[in-house]
Amino acid sequence: MYGIIVQARTGSSRLPGKIHKKVLGKTLLEHQVDRLRRSKKADKLVIATTVRGDDDKTVGLCRKIGADYSRGPIDDLVGRFLKAAHEHGITTIVRVCSDCPLIDPQVVDDLIEMHEKTGAEYISAAHNNGWPYGLGAWLITTPCLAKLNGLDLTPFQREHIVPFLNEHPEIFRTALLKAPYEINRNDYFLAVDYPEDLKLIKHILGQLYREDKDFTVRDILNYLDENPHISRINRRLHKGYAN
Repeated sequence: MYGIIVQARTGSSRLPGKIHKKVLGKTLLEHQVDRLRRSKKADKLVIATTVRGDDDKTVGLCRKIGADYSRGPIDDLVGRFLKAAHEHGITTIVRVCSDCPLIDPQVVDDLIEMHEKTGAEYISAAHNNGWPYGLGAWLITTPCLAKLNGLDLTPFQREHIVPFLNEHPEIFRTALLKAPYEINRNDYFLAVDYPEDLKLIKHILGQLYREDKDFTVRDILNYLDENPHISRINRRLHKGYAN
């Protein structure tokens, strides 16, 4: 079973409670879930949150919007994802970060299609593969994650999952999903880390969501290209990602 697992927690040092910030009357997590539910190939969507008390709010939101959820370790993402996969019968995971509310569900379907064609147990569709930061995702089979879980990992490697997978293609069958040429852009940062990022997201949703709830990554890039004063809102904060 293919399942999208969204890692989501309320705690954030730079922008506390960011997944619960509202735009157009809906939280950022709700916007993301609405977009991911349009995937044509994923069978299930699960919010993988933490056992911390402040994530009771996240669980409450999941119940409100009818989203499946799982609660696991705070900093051990390998353990949290594995627990969520086992609880919900997911054999192949598409990992998504909750601070990426504008993600296009097409990247989920493209990852699954590539997995079906190649049999790769780990596929990256990330910023360093040409995807605008905040619009990428990763596919990891549950057996691959279990194999990773059995290794002697550092706390950093357990928390961030993908660096170890990227660095050890001799252990895992890996592949890269490169962004199509027309959306291969590194000059936009579309995740939410700072208040300025939230301000940018509000502009994008305020314009595009009102016009078409199914807007795509190409619609986002066209809007930012046509409105450079909007695209500059958060640029100074992300020198390593947005040029």
